[in-house]
Formats: sequence, C-alpha cells, structure tokens
Amino acid sequence: HPSPSPALPASPAESGGTAEMPQGEILKVAGGRFRCPVGGCSKTSRFKGNVKSHMRTHTKETPYRCGVEGCGVRFRWRSGMVHHVKVMHGKE
Repeated sequence: HPSPSPALPASPAESGGTAEMPQGEILKVAGGRFRCPVGGCSKTSRFKGNVKSHMRTHTKETPYRCGVEGCGVRFRWRSGMVHHVKVMHGKE
C-alpha cells in the first residue's frame, strides 16, 4: 500500500510553525557528531539530518499534513502523520 505523501509547505509560516529559526548553525563537533545550535540544548547526532529534524522541537514547525479530505491535522514528524492516518482514518 502506498503511504501518504505529505505536501511540504513553501515556507515555515505556512507550516503552522514560526518563521524564525533558532540562532546558530549546525556544526560538527568532537567525535564527528553534529550538535544542535540552540543554547542549553545538548542534542547531538552522527547525522546532520537528524539534528535538522530535531530543530522542529524548538521551532514548533509542523510540515506534515494529513491528506485525508476534511482533516488537515498537522504533524512535526512524518511518522506521526502516518500513524494518525492509519489509526484515525483506517488507511495504510
């Protein structure tokens, strides 16, 4: 079964989140890991993409939207949207 494919918004303002990103850049630190640039946050990962996804916990961006007509609930992560569609709408 094809899984729901989200339409990514053109801008953070359209995504139900804030338009501001926390200051700083995701940098590689000791041990070849990438670190979240938000002050006071200690999140690191071997993969830059994981830290970019983690940044949504700070920005509250919700780029994934339920594609079922009349629903439109938004999610921070694709896995949450897929689970919602399966549980709430009975689709896989």
